[in-house]
Amino acid sequence: MSCPDEGDGGRPAKRSHAEVAGFHEDDEDERRCAEAVREYMTRIEPRWLKRSNVERRCVDTLSREEFVEKYEKPRIPVILTGVVSKWLAATEWTRKRLLERYGEKTFRVSASVDMTLREYLETADRSEAQHELRPLYLFDKDFCSKCPEMVAEFSVPPYFEEDLMDVLGAERPDYKWLIIGPRLTGSSFHVDPNCNFAWNATIEGRKKWVLYPPDCPPPSSGDDDRQLCLPQWFREHYDADEHVDRRLECVTEAGECMFVPRGWWHCVLNLEMTVAITHNVVTSHNLLAVLDFLEQDAPCAPGEGCRGTTKFNFSGDVPTSVIYPYPSLMHRSLPAEQPEPQQDVRESRSGEVSCACQLAQSKLLRDFRAGLEREHSGLVERLLKERAAKRAKSASPFVRHAAPDGEAVAQFSFGGFYGDEHIA
Repeated sequence: MSCPDEGDGGRPAKRSHAEVAGFHEDDEDERRCAEAVREYMTRIEPRWLKRSNVERRCVDTLSREEFVEKYEKPRIPVILTGVVSKWLAATEWTRKRLLERYGEKTFRVSASVDMTLREYLETADRSEAQHELRPLYLFDKDFCSKCPEMVAEFSVPPYFEEDLMDVLGAERPDYKWLIIGPRLTGSSFHVDPNCNFAWNATIEGRKKWVLYPPDCPPPSSGDDDRQLCLPQWFREHYDADEHVDRRLECVTEAGECMFVPRGWWHCVLNLEMTVAITHNVVTSHNLLAVLDFLEQDAPCAPGEGCRGTTKFNFSGDVPTSVIYPYPSLMHRSLPAEQPEPQQDVRESRSGEVSCACQLAQSKLLRDFRAGLEREHSGLVERLLKERAAKRAKSASPFVRHAAPDGEAVAQFSFGGFYGDEHIA
């Protein structure tokens, strides 16, 4: 048996990694070849890291007003520098210091596994040494309660201090996570939930980002039953992407913070052992979109099972190193290997059927609206009036503009970067 020929793109000869790795381990040639395939499939090609077309701005020179007008309103991703260097976390959240401080603390790893930090880091080191395609990812939403000292060691970047979901208090859906992962971990392609904005600050390590605008889903294998690890996605789609002109990408270094606007598809590949923190945010500039999203009330499809109120999580993040076909943002079937649950439904007085996901979503919407009215009275009504006025103005095919010589000229107007949707 010959090892994969790395000519013509270096792809293995039509045998999956799983097939090669499953050969008899007592066959030395096959074992060496399996190792060669693992090494090849886990290699990060230099060409994947060269393209960088996301703007970098320093918080010391970027005003709140400019950030809103140039990035937040038009929903343009940007890398913010000079944020993390002001945090105590810059020195206290390195792998070395976290292990010294919290080595015996238990954190959530992958979807349902708990490990001490020491156990996790030892596992991560073994995964990297063995060229594993799907190493475990630490993605913990409760780190502030487990390690309360950490709360004072970072601060929200100045552009995100207005966070309207705070009105929900302890009932707020999960919105912040400590993220630790070795090389090849990351988040699969997803859109952040509930039309949230998000920021993601790299404390230690480096992250490769690939982003697509809301109307341009990333390329997939087209096979609903197939799962791709992140390096496989790069090998199969990075160079053959017909929408490369719309694709944004970059590498965030330690100390840099990525702003991800609502609606953008994105995946993240860790290039080395990385420590980061991420937050979802609702400001006045995405509030109406969040409310519109939560008002969607379609229940789970009959027969597909419902995640239920106890399992349903409005965070929607994908803390895995596996890329799945793009599921519904709100109502998702359980993985095939799990037993299908009973459809958790309720029937209203009008005879309409609701699933537990829908009921949880409705409760969140009611509580959120009540909190906004209590703490930000009149805000929603003002934003609705502003949106209606903008839509009425943009509905006209002609807009009058003053020419340099003072004469009025007619000009077609078709909305902004995403048409009328951007004014929501």
